[in-house]
Amino acid sequence: MSADPYGTLCTPLLDRGAADDAAARLMQQARKAGAHALILRDASLDGAAMKSFGEVLQQGGMHPLVLQSHVRACLDATRDADELLRDAWARRN
Repeated sequence: MSADPYGTLCTPLLDRGAADDAAARLMQQARKAGAHALILRDASLDGAAMKSFGEVLQQGGMHPLVLQSHVRACLDATRDADELLRDAWARRN
């Protein structure tokens, strides 16, 4: 739960052995404090924390609502670096 645009880890830290319970308690405390929504910025949609939140929501007859998402760039480190560079250069020219 981060509203910091410069944060590096925006996924809630949940106990791996009790992640669903931790997510449920976090949402319960948010409700108790008067929150109507829990906004998780820059959290991995396929990560363990989001799976736990999704499971808890499903148990309550709800589902997460994704307001915005994007795919991060990643490096393909399975190929030879020189070969990858030559292929990229050839496609550019």
